[in-house]
Amino acid sequence: AEANSLLDAYRRKIGDLYESTVASGPLILDSRAEALGLLGHQAPLAAQWLDSMPESGTFYRTIVQSADGLARINRVIRRAPKLLPQLKDSLPLTEACISGEIEEDDDSLWRLQSLSVDCPLNQLASTYTSAWLRTVVRWVIAGDFDLSQQLSRLTDALLRHCGSRLYAQFSLVALGSYGREELGADSDADVLLLVPNPEQHDASEQQAQDMLALIAQLRGTARRF
Repeated sequence: AEANSLLDAYRRKIGDLYESTVASGPLILDSRAEALGLLGHQAPLAAQWLDSMPESGTFYRTIVQSADGLARINRVIRRAPKLLPQLKDSLPLTEACISGEIEEDDDSLWRLQSLSVDCPLNQLASTYTSAWLRTVVRWVIAGDFDLSQQLSRLTDALLRHCGSRLYAQFSLVALGSYGREELGADSDADVLLLVPNPEQHDASEQQAQDMLALIAQLRGTARRF
């Protein structure tokens, strides 16, 4: 009798799970269709982005229910479609875009500045690229701060880390748009390597080559580089 009672309980539980699954299927599909309909001609790019997310139905339901979330997604796709391949790889940043958290100040720069000089290269690359991407996406959505200044500060932090990592005996002088703090999202950072002591020239030249090799390694580990 006890066994039959347990079996009946399991059957009821399985039945409830089945019914909830069947019921949620059309809801998820309807939310997706409705959200993409609201996005209009931006829908194909939105689908490529959001379909790549785990539990994508939750994102679509939120967009349908939140006019602000819909507006933020639309703004990113319309103004900066080149960012979508990187956003597809970032669940936290996609969530921040829809929820509005992206418009709040964060500690991305501090996290980059706080890395130890012997941290793994993939950690350095991912910390920088995450900070860069969040900064650019926030500017695309809100535009309420100086993007060039923020990108210059991120570049400062990255190059200082690389110099400390190599115990560099040279100074880095920012040139061009970087020196003027006018970096854009597609800008290169031009620098001059200055050796204060001529007797250290040969050692510094080798360190400069080491820095170029380090940057090349970072390029291989993160899309932004």
